[in-house]
Order: sequence, then C-alpha cells, then structure tokens
Amino acid sequence: MRYAIPYIEMGSLVIIESISPEIFDFTNEFWISFYIGRQIYDKKYIYLPSSIDAMNLSYINELKLNGVLHL
Repeated sequence: MRYAIPYIEMGSLVIIESISPEIFDFTNEFWISFYIGRQIYDKKYIYLPSSIDAMNLSYINELKLNGVLHL
C-alpha cells in the first residue's frame, strides 16, 4: 500500500491505514516519509502482536475509536 497526502496542517491528524483485526497476530510495520522544508524524514512504526490486544487499546478522541496510539 502506498498513499500520498500532500499537506497536513500542524496539530491535525490523518488516518493512513487501519489494521484489520484478522492480522493482529502478525507483526505489522508501517514506514512514513515526510518533508519538513526541503529535508525528507522517515518514521517506522512496528506493531507487535502483543501490542494490539484489547488490554492495550485506549479511546482516541480525535478518531472516536479505540486503538493503539503511537506518537
């Protein structure tokens, strides 16, 4: 999967990809590349099976959903 979101306002959020419960038993990795000015940065998020279970979910007000929030 690959998405391009040209611009995101500071302090706002964009849903990039939700993870289907059927794959919670797998390790999931997401790479996000973004620019600050002319410099490109990468951020890697890794969701291990143990991090995505009902015990680790919290309510995310902005999404109005339960989930795992990584900053």
